[in-house]
Amino acid sequence: MTRGRYLGRGTARTITILPDGTVLTDRAAQKVRAGERGAAGVRARLVALRARPLPEMVAEYARAGMDLTPGEWLELALAQVGARRVRHRGCHRFAWPVGDRGWRRRCPIGLVELPYPLATDPAVTL
Repeated sequence: MTRGRYLGRGTARTITILPDGTVLTDRAAQKVRAGERGAAGVRARLVALRARPLPEMVAEYARAGMDLTPGEWLELALAQVGARRVRHRGCHRFAWPVGDRGWRRRCPIGLVELPYPLATDPAVTL
């Protein structure tokens, strides 16, 4: 059995954490903004966390003579539910060579092996 090789971190990004502890991915938010397939499930998830439903808010804005886009609703809904934006430093990446001992020795891994991370990351809220 060989140990995994630590290859550093993936891409750092800012994530949106919902009050129930789940993450609203950038892709899920884009589905709502663009009205793509799957947007209804994302909207239902936010409504379950006590955001006002999109049709209700669109009707309210229409009565006031204003337009409300799905993207604007998303920002309002995230504020209503108390979502937090947190900077994520990227996921740790590991690789495990496979095969017999000779093959593992000859098998190149395309990234530089780094020392294993020992400390935990501090939480950073934006």
